[in-house]
Amino acid sequence: MKKFLLLCLPLVHAVAFYYFANFIFEPYKSRGQAQILSKKGNKFLRIGAVEEALKVYQQVVKLNPENKFAWNTLGLIYSDQEKNQDALEVYDQALQILPQASILWNNRGTVLAEMDELEKALLSFDRALELDTEYSDAWNNRGVIFLELGRLPEAIIALDRSIELDPKDGNTWYNRARVYGAMKNKEQTLSSLKRALQWDPDKKKGIHKEPAFEFLLTDEKFKMLSNKSD
Repeated sequence: MKKFLLLCLPLVHAVAFYYFANFIFEPYKSRGQAQILSKKGNKFLRIGAVEEALKVYQQVVKLNPENKFAWNTLGLIYSDQEKNQDALEVYDQALQILPQASILWNNRGTVLAEMDELEKALLSFDRALELDTEYSDAWNNRGVIFLELGRLPEAIIALDRSIELDPKDGNTWYNRARVYGAMKNKEQTLSSLKRALQWDPDKKKGIHKEPAFEFLLTDEKFKMLSNKSD
């Protein structure tokens, strides 16, 4: 019996080492596979193969559930397909694992806003800002929700904070112009709109159809601004 045990000892060590190594290195192996798949998913997205990318990112989050960027991409794909309920479920599932991920709270809020769940969206943006007080996109989104709710002074506060953090974001300046337009504040609307077009000239395409600017349609400064060549 003693001889048998001695002969088997190297085998026991080998088996033990195999399971120990798998226990230690399996998470790294899974993360490595997830990283490779993420690159594959990005390639699919670049060529517009959205369904293939969706399948890949579903695999990625299974291999590495702590990959917040993969969860976020998965949610964005569903959102772009206007599958808001699916996107919301993705973000809710991800936040069970990654409750400190401000980007997931922010994009969860955008999905809720698309679903006209404005109060719930606001709570998501608030949570994102609790986690990252300098998250300019979340401040902008918070401002847009306040605009939709008719809480205009609060909208200005949120948008001004976003601009303070990212003064070259044309979208935020445009939203600021919309708020001041809703207030019928001509001077602030025009100055904000001017800055919006400075940083994002494409915004000019829709300004004549924006309800907040309707009171300016006959204004000469507005006409000059909206017709100004890039």
